[in-house]
Amino acid sequence: MAKTLRLHATASQQRSLDARCRDYSLAARSLEDNLLFGAGNGNYTLAINGGLYENDDLVYTNFASSGFVQLITEKGILGIAIWLFLFLAVLVSLLKLKAPDAYLVAGILVLLALKETTFAVFADFPNLQCLFVILIAGVLNMHAQGAGILMLSAKKLKYFYVVIAVLFIAYGAAFAVHDARNKKSDDLIAQVESGEMPASAYLALDSDQTSCLLNKAALQWERHLRTGEMSSCQEAVGLLRQAIARNPRDNMPRYNLALAYLHSGRTDEASGILHRLVQEYPDNSLFRIGLAKLLYRKGDIPGGSRQYACAILTNPGIMEDSDWRRLKNVNYQLYYYICNVVRDSLPYSTENPIQMAKNGKVLWELGDTAASASMLRKAVAALPNLGRAWYHLGIIADARQEYAQAKIYFKKALLFNPDDRFLQNYVSCQATAGANAEPAAERSYCRSRVRSYYLKFRTWYKAKPYRNQIYLKNIFDESIYPGCG
Repeated sequence: MAKTLRLHATASQQRSLDARCRDYSLAARSLEDNLLFGAGNGNYTLAINGGLYENDDLVYTNFASSGFVQLITEKGILGIAIWLFLFLAVLVSLLKLKAPDAYLVAGILVLLALKETTFAVFADFPNLQCLFVILIAGVLNMHAQGAGILMLSAKKLKYFYVVIAVLFIAYGAAFAVHDARNKKSDDLIAQVESGEMPASAYLALDSDQTSCLLNKAALQWERHLRTGEMSSCQEAVGLLRQAIARNPRDNMPRYNLALAYLHSGRTDEASGILHRLVQEYPDNSLFRIGLAKLLYRKGDIPGGSRQYACAILTNPGIMEDSDWRRLKNVNYQLYYYICNVVRDSLPYSTENPIQMAKNGKVLWELGDTAASASMLRKAVAALPNLGRAWYHLGIIADARQEYAQAKIYFKKALLFNPDDRFLQNYVSCQATAGANAEPAAERSYCRSRVRSYYLKFRTWYKAKPYRNQIYLKNIFDESIYPGCG
């Protein structure tokens, strides 16, 4: 408890505190363009995406680290002033009642406000908001000494009813139309994915919503790859540009546009986009892979290799991808060149446990088992919740035939990934039978990126994305790297 109350004693606490301070600075930065009204309801993650979720080290979540950060980001200065006034008005009203149940509800409100400083859920759960409103209204009504009544004449009352009815019907109709359009779009894209409906059915939708534009662009791009029609490629480019104009904060359409340009030979336009993305988001491995493709296409093999090395150092999971394994077999010279650049660029002197875990993974893939184990042990000693680090320590122990120790490491890893069949089978077998457990499947880098963007798409656009939302079939494109096919 003493260590917990110190708030900065462990690496995990330091990272948590630093992240919360960073979130406040990101909220302040997002207000530069939306000071008065904020970024809009539900747009917190979109507003801070560039400063937070374009980093491979940070897992995307639609929950804010603080309710106040979310409130000021989405509602701006005006919104937070209204909410603060409402909170204080309710709190004062409860305290004025001088009743035990009113004090209890006031205490609950204060505790909720304190809880929201560490993890935001209130703004994202209308049911929770309704419960508190009902609780407050109930207590206030129980102790009300009298009611303020506004008397209206019968004639004025009729107009009042008419206005209320018109407003209610207009809002309900608008909501119903909007909901029906979204449902139709989602149903159609699901049918296209399942093969029940041709892509042309979705492409015929008359909608300028950003989600629809992005889904149409993905369908046109897929059609272009399947048929070779340049008109489909041009359609995809046009749709992507429309989506970017509607939502410039979403970087994936920019990246896809660059890949489409690169594919069609417009390297100068692709170069401008990819260089800006890498400059703005150096910790995003996907953007570096796109730039590496571009540099190889232009004949800059050292430059492309450096970008791949940076991508691997940012996300060592690339070295578990089937494309990386395949490169070793079909183009060993390029594979060896990239490995040397990675080895020379490795930050051995880092004190960051995340980077130490990455170094351990990279060193294992490069064949330096002893250095890898040392790095991984340092990483988990500083930050024990690194599930992949425990996993790789288990892999090293198993390779050394230290099955009992491997089982201990894999039990730790299983805490953070309880659905992993390989880990389940390993820890359930006898210590000396570890080598007979089924091998872990290769991880797909492309698939992991699609899953990550899928969550963003769902949160930002409240719609179903088409499965092909990243125009990256593989890491090493055979059309760019001769010998990789």
